[in-house]
Amino acid sequence: MPNKINRKIFGEAIKSIRKSRSIPMDIVADQIDISKQYVSYLERGMKEPSDIVVERIAKYYNIEPQVLFNLLHRIPDKAIKDGFKHKAFEELVLLMARHPIHTVKEKEKFIMEVNEIYKKYIVE
Repeated sequence: MPNKINRKIFGEAIKSIRKSRSIPMDIVADQIDISKQYVSYLERGMKEPSDIVVERIAKYYNIEPQVLFNLLHRIPDKAIKDGFKHKAFEELVLLMARHPIHTVKEKEKFIMEVNEIYKKYIVE
């Protein structure tokens, strides 16, 4: 779920890494195959990066992708798709579909709790 605060934290982190390594923005852009303008948007928290871009950034800076996904408070799409291979996860999603969470706050709380479970049992 895109969130301005999370994007801002993510952007500040990747900007800090880039600056601490004295890497010009155009070099980063070339290395991860995006435009310099898009790097600027990401660093200022103005755009939500795709999973592929997050993974390219992590690879370029030699950090674990999950660190960046955590800053965004996001589970990678691949992890979600892999989760569907497990019958229990599929049943949970179907149950949620039949009994939708009504408020935005409840949805956000549920997503955060699932993210914490993911980090506890799958990432570690």
